Amino acid sequence: MQGAGRATRDNASGAATDCEGEAVAKIAPAKLSAGAHLVRDWNGRTYQVHVTESGFEMDGKTWSSLSAIAKHITGATWSGPRFFGLNSKAKRA
Repeated sequence: MQGAGRATRDNASGAATDCEGEAVAKIAPAKLSAGAHLVRDWNGRTYQVHVTESGFEMDGKTWSSLSAIAKHITGATWSGPRFFGLNSKAKRA
């Protein structure tokens, strides 16, 4: 990747860093089973999502992904698992 800075090359090669440039481990997303219940508070409202065999249910509507729900709630593009706290960054030792 000629012309790109070191941080850009490192990120492009798969090395994950946080905003301070510290290396972080990539965490696999949680596996959700039907019947699981997710709760997220956002802007003074509590959102509850139920995991079903065919996707996710919130407020009586079926959704195909958590990301679609997160976008509906926030109006912005989010990683659904991250919005609901299912994955996080862990510092490498």
